[in-house]
Amino acid sequence: VDQGGLRRYADAIEAVKSTAAPALVPVLLLVSEVTPDLLETDRGELADNAFATTVDELISLPIRQAELAWRIRALLRLRDQSLELRSRAKALRRFREAVEASGHAIWIGDADGTIEYVNPAFEATTGYAAEAAVGEHASMLQASSDGGRDERVWETVEAGDTWRGEVIHRRSDGERAVVDQTVAPNVDDDAVTATGAVLVDGTDQRARAGRPKRQRDTAHRAADPRT
Repeated sequence: VDQGGLRRYADAIEAVKSTAAPALVPVLLLVSEVTPDLLETDRGELADNAFATTVDELISLPIRQAELAWRIRALLRLRDQSLELRSRAKALRRFREAVEASGHAIWIGDADGTIEYVNPAFEATTGYAAEAAVGEHASMLQASSDGGRDERVWETVEAGDTWRGEVIHRRSDGERAVVDQTVAPNVDDDAVTATGAVLVDGTDQRARAGRPKRQRDTAHRAADPRT
């Protein structure tokens, strides 16, 4: 835009930029010279050749066409980056909503397995509140009395592979539970940068799996006149 265009459309430009946030809608202001009255045009403050709210870059004319094209491309690259960040933020928000709503216990931790986040199902399944679990190593859930790491799990994860299997966990009240556990690493450039796990209470699954057999046995005994 030029100075006259900014004067006429400053409010509309600011509204468009505000609606698009956090994505950037870049505005390049071209002026014949930077003068004090220019500050009143945008009702803002000039700092480092950029207005705080409406104008992203200011160029004083004349300017070489190649430099102007470079400045425009630079602003468009910032636009593309902001759109990508917005897309990632949206995907992350959806992922978090799905994790929060999941019926399975989930924890997410750093590369060493120190817990940084747990979902509500984790609290319900293990009995550990988020405040008690965050900051602790995931081995806190192990049923072993020495509290050591289960090397079967962590040797696999530290090698960059996913570990799946059945383990015995200890709930916060001391009760032991059979858990189907999947622990997966996040690998970046061959280095583990984060870990996460999904825990499915196998105790209830076993009980449900055994219920039909018990019901059949009861029916057989009731039908057998010798019992």
